[in-house]
Amino acid sequence: MTLLWRRHGRLAVILPLIATLGVSILLFVYANRQEEEAVRKTFEDRARPLASAIRESCDSHLEVLRSLNALFSSIPAIHQEEFVGFVAKPLRLHPGIRGLSWDPLVKAADRARFEAETGVRIIQVDRQGRRIPAAPAAEYVVVHYIEPTSDRPAQGFDVSSEPVRREAQSKARDTGEIAATGPIHLINDSPEQRSVLLFAPVYGVGTLPATLERRRREIRGYATGAFRLSDLVETAIRNLPRKGLTVALFDNRNPAAPERLYGGAGTGGWCRGVCRSVAPPSTKIAKPPWGFLFLGGP
Repeated sequence: MTLLWRRHGRLAVILPLIATLGVSILLFVYANRQEEEAVRKTFEDRARPLASAIRESCDSHLEVLRSLNALFSSIPAIHQEEFVGFVAKPLRLHPGIRGLSWDPLVKAADRARFEAETGVRIIQVDRQGRRIPAAPAAEYVVVHYIEPTSDRPAQGFDVSSEPVRREAQSKARDTGEIAATGPIHLINDSPEQRSVLLFAPVYGVGTLPATLERRRREIRGYATGAFRLSDLVETAIRNLPRKGLTVALFDNRNPAAPERLYGGAGTGGWCRGVCRSVAPPSTKIAKPPWGFLFLGGP
């Protein structure tokens, strides 16, 4: 009887303690979740203006390229002076645009005539970085008009001679949409500088061919923009409060090892605390290969 009483006595003490501990744990978990949710909401409220500003900046820069595409799509022949006048103001107002160019398609049979009429020799860059006459090919995509003037040395470069550029051009031609390369080194830039090229396809005057076969047959060239994403992002958010936030842009073509294009301390593990992946900078590009913009708290 005494033993039974002792057992019941212990249970009478232990069970309330266990119940109290259980309630305490539940309250702690609930409070912790509430705190995490409050932190996340605060972060989201602070991050939203940055994400919105970056998207607006991307779209604004893209509209410049779309306007240039519309110019070449509506007028059969544009002279260099007209091109220079058209792009001067947009280049001044959009620091994220590294340069703009008109890259016509030149068939092999027309190469000699093109070089004679324009005075521009069609070239490519070899593995040592030397500029050499372009190797014989069925067709070339040649940088003809280009601004700013500091980029004029790129005139004559066969853009399709380089695989990354050629892949983006083919995508633009086949889809009828703007297509982008991943981060690349422009031939006029120093090795550590990288940009993204965007190609807007130009077909017959005022037309967008309805079929893939027609688009491949009727392509005339590309309105091309070189964008420095770091400048584009920094311009968009430089006047916005971002203390305690990290903004980073990644090339997400290889999801297992995304490459940092802008901001952040590294390509992996840089985001501590609250992090968020935002939609791609713009939906106006055919599958932008630079992945997603990440906004991270400290």
